[in-house]
Amino acid sequence: MYQKEFTRDFSIIMEEVWHYAIFSGFKKEFGFSSPRRQPLVFYIKDGAIEVWSDKAVINSLIRKINVFSRQGPEKAIGILKNYQRLLKGFDKFFSVGFVRNQDKLEEFLERLRGIIASFTFMYYSAEYSVAPDKVKNYAQKIRLRDSFYDDCDRFLRRSLSRIFPEARGLETLILSNEIKRRPALAVLKKRKNNFILIPGYFQKITSLEKFARNHQDFVFDFPKINKSISDFKGTPAYQGKTVGRVRIVKLKDKMLSFKKGEILVAPMTTPDYLAIMKKAAAIVTDEGGLLCHAAIIAREMRTPCVIGTKIATQVLKDGNLVEVDAEKGVIKIIK
Repeated sequence: MYQKEFTRDFSIIMEEVWHYAIFSGFKKEFGFSSPRRQPLVFYIKDGAIEVWSDKAVINSLIRKINVFSRQGPEKAIGILKNYQRLLKGFDKFFSVGFVRNQDKLEEFLERLRGIIASFTFMYYSAEYSVAPDKVKNYAQKIRLRDSFYDDCDRFLRRSLSRIFPEARGLETLILSNEIKRRPALAVLKKRKNNFILIPGYFQKITSLEKFARNHQDFVFDFPKINKSISDFKGTPAYQGKTVGRVRIVKLKDKMLSFKKGEILVAPMTTPDYLAIMKKAAAIVTDEGGLLCHAAIIAREMRTPCVIGTKIATQVLKDGNLVEVDAEKGVIKIIK
């Protein structure tokens, strides 16, 4: 059963690399067996990427990480320390911010594939670990300040927009095997609305619903949402209560329209959201746990925040007047 795990404004190449970590990287780096089923389906809708995961596959991977950590805590700590060492190899890329040459970009991607399994190990250890405390605590310490995934996405966007200036605004839709020869602009524009990618298995401009009908071995848990509801709940991340107008921000290029005192509603936040988070009267997200970016920043800024509502971006509309009660985790639509 595939469930929607994330909605992100990331380059599709970053999601290809994430898929590589789960499908191949863990076996190559740590000897874990590869999943028999495709772990992830990526669906681009309205420019954002929905990540649909086979929960059985992901849960199996998390169990393997936990068993590995319990059997060899020092080895697990070693992986986390090695991740931090590998990060230093990206300084030469991030200090410049971009490359203009396809060969240099492929060099960056090769280095990225070499670290992504360690990054994923750190991510799952911090978020879902039942390993010894010293492993979980070490992973969480890294996770709380880690911006590697976002830094890589920013580097890719800047590089692709300089390598293919005519495709600026569509650079996030270019696949890794298209760096030397990008698709026609018309193809990229079509991908922005309905495009499915399962790396190495399937890619097509089509809707997810149509894909599900034609591929019945892929079963999706499509949520049923009552858009006429007047209130809904999530998890309080930082307490407080406020009333304000909603501004939904799914794509990074929509941040410029955000006004001070509005209620920030997003699938989830990343470091790129920080500037508008400082302006927000409250923060509401579809996704995330207590270690997610939105929760961490909300606690630092003492901004009322409710995470994990699952439906906020689908129920609310720009301009809605809402009450955010982060004491109880309730969002009430006033009008």
